[in-house]
Parts: sequence; C-alpha cells; structure tokens
Amino acid sequence: INIITLFTILLFSFSCVKDQEKLFPQDPDTRLSEVLDTYQKELQESTYGWIMTIETKVGGVYRLWIAFTDSYRVEMLCDMDATWNTNTVTSKLVSQSTYRLRAIQTPVLVFDTYNYLHLMADPQGTNSSYGDINGGVNGVGLASDFEFTIDSLKNGKFFLTGRYNKVKAFMSKASMKEEISIKQGALKSVHTKLSNYLADVKFPVLDIDNKLYDVKLGGRSSQVSFMNNDAVESVSVGSYLDLSDYSHDNISNSLFLIDPLKINNLVINSFLFDGEDYFVQIGSNKYYIKDNKKPSIPLNLGYNRDYTQLTIDDSRLQGSMSESFFNNIYLESRQKLFTNGRRHMQYAYIDFIMHPITFQPIMQLSIRYNNTSGSVFIARWRYKYVINEDKTITFLEREQTGSSNERLQEQYLKSFVDYFCELEYESYSTSSWNNTIISNTIPKTFKIDWIQNNTQGSIDMLGAFIPINDKNNYCVGI
Repeated sequence: INIITLFTILLFSFSCVKDQEKLFPQDPDTRLSEVLDTYQKELQESTYGWIMTIETKVGGVYRLWIAFTDSYRVEMLCDMDATWNTNTVTSKLVSQSTYRLRAIQTPVLVFDTYNYLHLMADPQGTNSSYGDINGGVNGVGLASDFEFTIDSLKNGKFFLTGRYNKVKAFMSKASMKEEISIKQGALKSVHTKLSNYLADVKFPVLDIDNKLYDVKLGGRSSQVSFMNNDAVESVSVGSYLDLSDYSHDNISNSLFLIDPLKINNLVINSFLFDGEDYFVQIGSNKYYIKDNKKPSIPLNLGYNRDYTQLTIDDSRLQGSMSESFFNNIYLESRQKLFTNGRRHMQYAYIDFIMHPITFQPIMQLSIRYNNTSGSVFIARWRYKYVINEDKTITFLEREQTGSSNERLQEQYLKSFVDYFCELEYESYSTSSWNNTIISNTIPKTFKIDWIQNNTQGSIDMLGAFIPINDKNNYCVGI
C-alpha cells in the first residue's frame, strides 16, 4: 500500500468517529406530532368556526362554514345550493361528520365520513340516475377533494392542497357576525343578491382610459373580455363573495379573486362594492362598472363564427324591434300572407350556413308559417354575401331553394325577402324557380352589431342588421 492511500484511509477513519451535530433536537416523528397537536388546537379553538374557500377544477369557487370539535366531529354548511338544485339545502342544513389529522409524511386533514365536501367530489356529477348530485361533470363531479395536505398555517389562516385532484383551498376564522349570517342562510343569499343586482345591470363594462372591458361577475368565477386589435381576449379567474360585511339590507357584496386578474398592463385584485355599485381600484384611481346596455365586444355573427343564427320573433322582441322594420317589413309580410288562405307567419330566423351545392358560405332566411289546419311550413331563401373591409356585410344575390313554399309565398312575403337583397323580375314562375327571369338585382349593405334590449323582462342579447343607408330600419333578432 502506498503512502497516499494510507493517509486517505486514516483521514477517513478520523472523520467517521467525529461527533455529528443534530440539526433538530427531536426526531422527525416527534416534530410532526407536535405540529399536528398545534393544528388540532388551532382548529378547535376558533370560537365561531372556519370559512373554507375551495377552488374546484370544475365549477369554480365554493365556500363552506366548518366547525371542529375536540371529539373529532365536524359541523358544516356549504353554498352549493346557491347555483345547483341540490336535494339538500346545503346552505342551511348542517351536515355532521368526522375528521382526522394524520401524519402522511406531512400533516393531512382528512374528512373521513360523508359530508358536503364528499358531495362536491362525488363523480356522478349530473347523472340523473343518482339524483343530479352536484352539477359537475359525470365521471369527475366538481373535481374536488375531501383530504387535504396542510401546506402552512400563517397568521391564523390554513393553506391546503387536495391530495387527489390537487385543488387549492384556504380556511380563515369566521367572525361572530359571519357565523350568525351564515346560519341564517348567507352562503346562498349572498349569491342571490349578486344575481338580483346583475338582473338590473345586464351588460357590465369597465371604462378604463377610454377602453371598454366586458365584465362577467360571479360568485364562482369572474371574467373580463376585451378587444386586442381585431381579436377578442378573455381572462377568467376564480372569485368569491365577501361575507364579512354581509347584511340583509345589502344590495350586494364585494367580490374577491383567487388570483389577480391581469389584462394588458392592468392588474385587478377584486371587484369592490360601495353599497350601490361595483368598482376596481387600480393605483389611486377608482373605475366603476356601468351598464353598457349591450356588449362592448363587437357581434361576431356569420359562418363559422361565435354566433351563426338570429331569431326574429315579435312575441319575444316587443319594445326592441325598430318601428320602421316592424310596420313596413315584418307586419306587412304577415298581413299579406294572411290574405293567402289565412296563412299565419309565426316568426323568421337567419342562419349562416354552407351552400349545399357550391359549398360557399351563405345566409339563409327561413320564414315559418302555418295554415288554418295548423300544419307548419318553412319557406327558405339563400343569399350570397361578401364581408367588406369596414366589416359591413353586403348581400349580393338571392335564390330560392326549389321548394313550392318559397315559390307560392314569395309574392306575399316579398318585402321581408327583399329587405336583404331586392330582386326585380322580368317574369316570375310559381311552378319552377328555374323558369323565373331576374331583370335586376339590388344588393343591400348592413352593419352587424349588438343592440339594446328594451323588451320588458327579457335578458336576451340582441343582434341587429343595420342598413347603412337607413339606420332606423334595423332588423333585430335573438
């Protein structure tokens, strides 16, 4: 053996016998047991219980009130019935079950008998055979959890991660006021108040530095949509309603976000409520949400677009149809069709579809009517169109589909059919469209846009074809 090898062996031997300093005074099991005892004490000593906020993978944010006892029992209420017709009034009927704090390498909070957390995680979802459990997706339910790793306890607040679906949750101590409100049904009624508020503010928008943002406020999730050049961008985050200032007299309550909502260079942390209106605080500036009366995002109507159909039904559009279109187009067509054997025009609808022969996008106008015996018929006309550089639409040509419904009824419905593209005939055949001779075609150009809904009690979004040369003669549909 050489001298270098001998020196190395001796050095290693001395290092092995050197006392090792312990990093912790106790072994890992003892330390973990002490942590569990601390957590157990914290859970039980919250006088008014805890409010759990949990962001499921399906359905957004849910909130529960939970009270832990020293006998490993738990009482629980849940806001699930605020948005789903559950068989149980989860916001008022207290669920009692058991829980455990376990050491599974890390501290774990386990709800080990059935309660509302299990109901949320039930994979039956909306399976009617099992009673439409939770409104989630069949096979995964709300993709929630009932066993949670305790990540940390900071300033009296538990931060949790689900062990199966990895949902994020946190628990905060409830105040006496919150416990009283919750036991009177506030978990559900706070959602109802927001719904009632939004029934009056149908199209909430934020106007920030002369740029409009469509806002969807919700007690499960909230969304902001805006135009980025010619594209629509939407950002959604989990959200939940504040219970700390809840009262029966409140119109609504502030909305807090699970994560900051980032749009362009703006960061929104909450939608605050001042007793009358919602607003966001960005820096030192307050920006209030207002009712825009219609979406601020342009109506993307057409073939293979966000919207492909409009229904024109006067029974659902009273107060919203333009007087000119209703009297001179819609009502006139109905009255003239009635003179032909007392046929009744029920309603019309517009579809953007693919032409069955040319395979080019077209607009199809369908008019539904019935005869005196109640038999229903549909007459259809097809319109070739082009989208112009300014995003207006021009209907260039029109044709019948070959059905006798169009051939026999067009003379009575002509004001409606001509509204989009007018035809003049040298001769018109009621026996065959192919025998009809067109002498002149008059294309029509329209702007497509949302329009204000003035129909009492209606919450439908309304779109319109607005003639560029006769803006008061617009055709509106649902």
